[in-house]
Amino acid sequence: MALFASLKRDFGAKVAYRMADPTQESGIYYSNPQRLDVYVNNVYINPTNIQWKGSDYTLKEPTYEGQYMPLLNSTILGENFFDRVYNMLYILVRGSIPVEIRTSPLIVISFNLPAMTVDQFYGDNLVRNLALFLKIPASKIRITKIVAESSKRRKRAAGGISVSVEIADPPVQEINSTSSNSTDTLTYTNFQDISKNLASAAINGSLSSQLNVTVSSLSVSDPVPSPSDPAWSQVASETVNRTQSSNGSYLATVSTLKIIQQPVAGRPGEMLSQQPFVMAVDSNGNCVSVSKSSLTLTATLKDANNTIVSNGLDGNVTIAFTSCWANYTDLVLKLPGSGYKIEFVLNKVSAQTRLFDAKTVTTTTTSTTTQGSNTDGDAAITIFTPFQALLTVAITLITVNLLTETL
Repeated sequence: MALFASLKRDFGAKVAYRMADPTQESGIYYSNPQRLDVYVNNVYINPTNIQWKGSDYTLKEPTYEGQYMPLLNSTILGENFFDRVYNMLYILVRGSIPVEIRTSPLIVISFNLPAMTVDQFYGDNLVRNLALFLKIPASKIRITKIVAESSKRRKRAAGGISVSVEIADPPVQEINSTSSNSTDTLTYTNFQDISKNLASAAINGSLSSQLNVTVSSLSVSDPVPSPSDPAWSQVASETVNRTQSSNGSYLATVSTLKIIQQPVAGRPGEMLSQQPFVMAVDSNGNCVSVSKSSLTLTATLKDANNTIVSNGLDGNVTIAFTSCWANYTDLVLKLPGSGYKIEFVLNKVSAQTRLFDAKTVTTTTTSTTTQGSNTDGDAAITIFTPFQALLTVAITLITVNLLTETL
């Protein structure tokens, strides 16, 4: 069993091993989108599908199955290839020399660009403008794939091209080199900020002008924390699902807020008996993952004349999204009255509910009996309760007895 006999990895990897006969293909499954750098004796081993362009490189897609698979008779120890379709890393390991896999955090962005061919696409311009927008060096941005959308069917895009971009630190050629301790290394916080900035710009419609190219939609993968980050324990405990999608969250300009569940008021000062649910969608009705950004939804009470009712709502009026959903749970209508509506605002997009009324406070009615008139001519009103009725009967009986004895 020479294959995989001396394999080690850093603790940043969350993997599932698939072992097989050494004469067959064996690989390691990685559930998270990270770059996998292979080292032998602290020296970086190029993937078999690497294509250098000066100091930069791209990873070529195979044109047939098994094109870049490591060969068992290869003289290059640590020869490797990552199959993006199945998230499998294949490595040649032989003898007692250890082969090390280092996971490098990254985020993957897929841009959908309409009305453009691959030949018309200027990748250098996208990289340069993206670097300026995100305020990071262009050397950390790499175009990994360009696909003409006409060659495959997609629900959310028609025509044009799809461009996949990776943002990550370049691989360190030697682990012990001073470049491995560079102070400009991207951190988990940096990746979170990059993801939120891209999402916010996409949602509010400003991303196309920032990149100087029309972006119909995009998806951004979730950044993966390093093992030293407190967030890593949550990621490490997640169940690995081989069938889960790694395409990231769908992002586009939000054109409409749909009120899926209308509010129903209770009594003034009580929580709404039915809380509103709001959905953010693009011009094609697709669910937009607003939760990828830092944007929130705000609710405001208005009257039938569209005038803001100050201090009319209580509870959490500003809430975050879960994917494209903003579901309220504790809104309170503080005032009595009718003809109210709630306006929801996300950035510059708004929507209003139907008119609704506060429930009136019910009162207990009591029976009244009018007895004669007083000296001022006003009606004397006495309210009887069962106890008072019994007391009146008792007094009447006592009075009758006294009169009988007197006679």
